[in-house]
Amino acid sequence: MATISNMLGGTYTLYKASYANGTLFGSASTSKKNSAQDSISALWSSYGSYTSNANEALSGLSTISSNVKSVLSSYNTAKSTFQSEMSETLSNLSDAAKSLEKLDFKVGTSSTTESIDANGNKVTATTGTDSKGNSFTSTSSIDAKGNPVTVTESVNSAGQKTTTTQTLDARGNTVTVTEGLDKRGNKVTTTESIDANGNKRTVTEGTDEKGNAVTITSGKNDAGESVTQTTGVNAYGRQVTTTVTSGTDENGKAYTNTSTVDSNGEKSFSEVQTGGLQHLSSVAVTSSDLTKVGTSTDKNGGTVTTSLNKSDLDDALKAVKNFVNAYNDTIDFFSENSGISKRVSRMAQVFGDTTYRAKSYESIGISVNSDGSLKVDEEKLTKAISDSPGNVSNILGKGGLAGKAESHISTANSQSSLLFPSAKAMLGDQLNTAAIYTGKSYQNITSLNNVGNLINMMF
Repeated sequence: MATISNMLGGTYTLYKASYANGTLFGSASTSKKNSAQDSISALWSSYGSYTSNANEALSGLSTISSNVKSVLSSYNTAKSTFQSEMSETLSNLSDAAKSLEKLDFKVGTSSTTESIDANGNKVTATTGTDSKGNSFTSTSSIDAKGNPVTVTESVNSAGQKTTTTQTLDARGNTVTVTEGLDKRGNKVTTTESIDANGNKRTVTEGTDEKGNAVTITSGKNDAGESVTQTTGVNAYGRQVTTTVTSGTDENGKAYTNTSTVDSNGEKSFSEVQTGGLQHLSSVAVTSSDLTKVGTSTDKNGGTVTTSLNKSDLDDALKAVKNFVNAYNDTIDFFSENSGISKRVSRMAQVFGDTTYRAKSYESIGISVNSDGSLKVDEEKLTKAISDSPGNVSNILGKGGLAGKAESHISTANSQSSLLFPSAKAMLGDQLNTAAIYTGKSYQNITSLNNVGNLINMMF
């Protein structure tokens, strides 16, 4: 701030000395001298008051400047948080929509009929298709020894058509026999059972490329080592057995040993030619694989149960529920922030436009609330998937709700920089006023040269 010395200029020392000894006004009359000196005293007093008021003004303007910076900092934080949350919300919805678009809702379906055979035993026969459209049949009954037997004809995970028979051995353990064809069309039989030590044992019988018999046995020996024994013909036409033993030694190091011997027990340097023979994977249909969706009675009085493949159905229901949750989260986000701007409020309305197709969604088990949010009725949706998977796909897929959501997401992203208002729009005239007092006016008021000039003019 300018001092009185600076304002009065080079004559300040003279003025001060003359004023102190009473000679500032020379030979003027006493009354005039006193009047002049009183004026000077008033000037000094006014200067002191001015200095105090100016300091208070500068302090106030400094506070205004600090407050404006704080407000702008809060504004920037709020804007960044809004944009970040919107980006995450829309990204989650987009992922859920894409997952829904990939589904055709063709889950495996089956029909199970229960009846009584001539011996009074219950017979359960299930027919249907898996999610890949492969047909299967599964029949459970009681054999002549009183043991349960289940025979399933289907396509396994490797795409091979197989017949799997499950029954019990003398120890009550399950024995599974799977019959099918190898890639050359030759018969292959795989038997899975439990040995006396409780270890799984798998035996596969088939042929090599030349039609020679091959047997592959996998299991564990008494030492707990994994053992695979293959018996067949080697490259020289000799009958041999190749044994591969693997395990872990006392130091925790894995090892594998391979040996081949002929029918006389002599070592052979040529292993069995398997022709690519492998164990067949079995196929069995159990109640845990199926989800019951309806029952009826056939012409013979038997009970017929309609079911869906549980795994397929679970995947479909999960995709729909994930989408609905993400869609509702998006509506909530824009609704909760609708007071920020008219554009945000408009986006809440855009995502809430599900109400105009409410009847269509309701028909497959998805109800629509007044704000456009969705709710899933699993039982009704399950029945819709069972009765008409194509219709469900049309309503929810790329040409339906999921595709509509993607369109809304695109609209929201295209306006992302406009949805949150500018600082000027949000703070209005207050920001302009603050800018006036914290801009050039703030700088100018720190210089009191004009006051100094005024005092110089008085002398």
